Amino acid sequence: MKVAVLGANGQLGSDLVKAFGKVAIRLTHRDLDVTEPGSVQILKEPKPDVVINTAAYVRVDDAEEVEAEKAFQVNAIGALNVAKACNEFSLGIKPEFGVYHMVNDGYRS
Repeated sequence: MKVAVLGANGQLGSDLVKAFGKVAIRLTHRDLDVTEPGSVQILKEPKPDVVINTAAYVRVDDAEEVEAEKAFQVNAIGALNVAKACNEFSLGIKPEFGVYHMVNDGYRS
């Protein structure tokens, strides 16, 4: 199994990379920009079994006033681009495979 973790430098992403260990494919903003549809093409290879998108604009105060458009691009359009790439590459979207389950029950191969 291969698990792509987008936003791997962030708080949640780095914890997930640790939790998944060797099966984690660590992807940071340097690897892809979720706001750019072409950038998510990186998911095509090595074709992960699971994609977890933790990439987010998290500065709440700025997101509401100063950089609302940037926050929308990352948090909404970025998530859409990732979902479209998963669909295009037949990676599948499995809502039942949630972070709560992974963190609380641990990863089992």
